Parts: sequence; C-alpha cells; structure tokens
Amino acid sequence: MLGLNEEVKFTVLPVFETNQAASVVIGSALFTKGDNVAGYDLNVIFRPSDVTYNKDFGLLITDRSKNRVLKFNEIPTENNQTADDYFGLQHPDTDNPLVDNQHLNEPSNAQYFNGDVYISDTANYRILGINGSAENLHEQAAHQVIGQVDFITSNEGECGFESGIEDIRLEEPKSIHKVMRAENAYTLISDTEQSRVLVWKDTDPENVLILGQDNDERCYGKHPYTHKLASINTPRGLWADENNIVMVDRYNHRVLFWNAWPEQNGQSAGTFYGQYQDTHLNPNWEDGSGSQTQKLTYGLNNPMGVSSNGYQLCVADTWNHRVLVWNEFPKNQFDRAEYYIGQPNSSSIQVNAGGGTSNMDRDSLRYPEACLLTDEQLIIADTQNARVLIYNALNKVVNQ
Repeated sequence: MLGLNEEVKFTVLPVFETNQAASVVIGSALFTKGDNVAGYDLNVIFRPSDVTYNKDFGLLITDRSKNRVLKFNEIPTENNQTADDYFGLQHPDTDNPLVDNQHLNEPSNAQYFNGDVYISDTANYRILGINGSAENLHEQAAHQVIGQVDFITSNEGECGFESGIEDIRLEEPKSIHKVMRAENAYTLISDTEQSRVLVWKDTDPENVLILGQDNDERCYGKHPYTHKLASINTPRGLWADENNIVMVDRYNHRVLFWNAWPEQNGQSAGTFYGQYQDTHLNPNWEDGSGSQTQKLTYGLNNPMGVSSNGYQLCVADTWNHRVLVWNEFPKNQFDRAEYYIGQPNSSSIQVNAGGGTSNMDRDSLRYPEACLLTDEQLIIADTQNARVLIYNALNKVVNQ
C-alpha cells in the first residue's frame, strides 16, 4: 500500500499482437516488393543491420551493404520516405574501400548520444565518433576512433591491451551502446569476433571491464557446458540502462541478462533466455525437453538484435525470421514472449511466414537483424528483404 506522500507512477506502453501487419515500409513503395536497392539515393536500402532512435535527433538506419548510416529527422509515416541526411561517403572503388574518417566498411550499428553519432565500422575493425550536432552529417569527418591507432589504419584485432581503450584492437565489432549511469557516461562494445564485450566509464578509459573472458589475454568463444552464463560466443546486439545490461549471445543462441552491473571481468550473467539450461548451446532448444511446439516457442536461432524502451523488450530472432516482444523483461528461460512478429504463431519459423524468399508482405520477415521499441512503435530491420518496417501500436495500456 502506498504511503500518504508516495506518488503513483504510471507508464503507458504500446500494445502489439502476434502476426501484426506493418504500418509503414522504408526502402520500398510497396510491402510486397523489396527491389529498391540500386544506386545511392536516400530512399535506397540494401542490407539494413540496425535501427536506433533518439527523440532529439531522429531515426538512424545502418545499411551494411551501402556502407552508410541514414538519418531521418522524424520516424517516417509514409512508405518509401527519403532520408534527410547520411554518413558514409560512397566508395569510388567498391573492391578497394577507402579507410579514412569519412568512409565506412560494412557498418553494423549506430547510436546518437550526447551530441555525437557513434558507429561500429565493422570491416574496418573500429568504432567512429562523429559530431552529430552539425547541420550536414554527410560533410562531417569522424573525430574519434576506437580500435585503431589512427583513421587510415584498419588492422585486424589483437587480444591483449595494457593501458585501456588506447591499446584496444577490435575484431569486427558489431555493436556499440552508450548509456548514462549515475550521472556518468558509459560505453559498451561487442568485440564480436573476439567473443567479448568491453565496458568502461568514459571518464576512466583505462579501466576496461571485460564480459565473456576472464582477462584481456583471452579472446575465444567459451562453451556453456563448462562456463555456463560466463560464456559468450560471438556477441551481437547490446542494450543497457542504469541497472541492466542485455546482450545477444549469437552462437550460443540465447540472450544474457545482467540484472545488476558487473564489477569484475568474466562475471556471469544473472538470467538468460533461449536455452533450456545454462549449459546448452544448440538452436531452438534442441538440447531441452518438451514438444517441438514448446521448443520453437521458447528457443532462439542465431539471434542478433535487442532493444528496449525501458519497460518492454524485443529480440531479433534472426534465423527464425521473427521478432519476439515481451511487455516486461523475461525473468527466466521459461518466461515466453507476448508477441511473435513475422510469424502466424509462436512455433512457426518459415521464411516470410511461408511465402519463401521472393514473396514478402507487410506481416512477414526474412532474417531480421535488429529491432527497436519506442513509446509508440516497433521498428524492425528486415535485412534480407532489403527494408525497414514500422509497426504502429494497436493500442496502449497503462502499466503501474
């Protein structure tokens, strides 16, 4: 019971439904076609790998195959809307990509934070920071690089580092996430091909915490049978707030949850979703008990993306051609999602909901790599269909 001076706090959450049809498509004029992939016009999307949103900045769509990040000042409300700006100049020779402070090579994600745009420039083995406050993003040059000694080097990753982020050499980083915690800015990076997540406070860049490994000299995927929830194999999407860290453990086919921020290297996650036990590693609950329907309802297959609006959670279950949405964070591996987007039910995992590779529609997905939850929408990078889909909430519910 509330005390006399306690304030009742309510949150209004968007409501969706399984097999919901999208409201808006980006990258195509029609929901049934995804062939707007030629050229570099700002309504062209080829392989969208991430979507992020900041109400003061806009929507960012990372297009891996076009080597750029598109910026929309507002979330589009009409099909095939043209982006307002971009970062990532077109390579004059696509077989020999330029390495400098204005070009990208297979970027995986981008985020606006405190005036800057941060991009995981994956095939250049680095993270870039760009001034996001400038009027023309496409004219800007990156002012920060993490993972390389300068802007013209793109050496492959190395495991060890001695003096913080200046010495870190990344191997195909797939995600960067920035967050405020206790009035301090923190950085989290999925150092994907070195099977670790790096975490540090921006004012203390020499003190780097490592998840997935015991120390900076280890950079290999661990087997859950031995290491359980301390293991990571090819981390992808990241999300964090002041109290939680959520990470997609792709090749262990699960999502890991640190319900309190870790304090030491190699610290185990608190909970997980996607496997029957914390020692299992095969897709779709293959190692667990139950019917095939149960396994497909609770299992994951090569998940890649994760996002939250602070209350609800979405996971891009990429190789199952669907996105799972919970109205609150799952408490354990048996806490199934409320909504299964892209499929007619919780146990269907067909390409384009059974339509095959060439028959897409507004209610189907094909290898979606990222999802985004706002206060009013669910937005999905429908990667192999070469489009981004926006699902407007069907209703809203008051959550106390």
